Amino acid sequence: MNPVHFQFIDAHKNGELEVRRGRFRSVYDPETRRIAVYRNYRNHYSQGYRYYHSESPMFPTLTAKHPLKFWNLRRYATARELADLQGFPQSFILPTKGVVRLFGNTVSVPVVEWIVRKIKPTTFLDLFSGIGGFHVALKSVHPEIKCVGYSEILPCAVQTYEKNFPNTPALGDICSLKAPPCDLICAGFPCKPFARPNYRLKATHPLRGMYRHVLRCVEESGARFVVMENVPGLLERGREIYKEIVEGLSNFEVSTFKLNSADFGLRQSRKRVYILAVHK
Repeated sequence: MNPVHFQFIDAHKNGELEVRRGRFRSVYDPETRRIAVYRNYRNHYSQGYRYYHSESPMFPTLTAKHPLKFWNLRRYATARELADLQGFPQSFILPTKGVVRLFGNTVSVPVVEWIVRKIKPTTFLDLFSGIGGFHVALKSVHPEIKCVGYSEILPCAVQTYEKNFPNTPALGDICSLKAPPCDLICAGFPCKPFARPNYRLKATHPLRGMYRHVLRCVEESGARFVVMENVPGLLERGREIYKEIVEGLSNFEVSTFKLNSADFGLRQSRKRVYILAVHK
């Protein structure tokens, strides 16, 4: 990851400013006290990454596509800083490849801990596991819980998961696995079909129907609890999908939470939707 040098802006003194340098353009809004960085491409500005720049503690938004740049430090965030933004413990073995993508796609550990404190499972199945955010949170709240397997196909995520949880069975692609019996199923199913940039592709996105595999695994495993995570767009642009998920969990009491990681002690503004289902 080669750093891109930006021109620093003393935004508080000079008011609204716009500075261009190389392939990037930065704009400061004095009313919201927010700096937005845009990537220049063929005279069109597609938003790259955003974060706050103010006198108060900085609350960046960690994304999976673009590296996070700290303006006050004039450098990119390290892998450990990205892990801290998601609430991973210091003992967690960091990935060596795809760091931005992996931490940008994982769940915020303290938020999941708050969710799983409401239930008492003894075994769980980790679907769309990524680097294991659900696993870290469950082990923190329920130390005796056992993971019967995880499903992930991204090589760098699998490598990180195996380093941190070496005794967990790898079940491979969710499309072909047979779910083993368990008490709880966790799934951070793909959010791209419901994200704002893919709004026009909402009906044809190739990952649109992946939630159906989660519902299938719930039925096969006989799980009593289900925890699912996705972007807030699931309740807006994907509301018909959300309705289908609730209908597929007709034997469960379903609760939906829209939570921000910043409210759980993390220095990150990250709003996500969590679905908790408990068998009736």
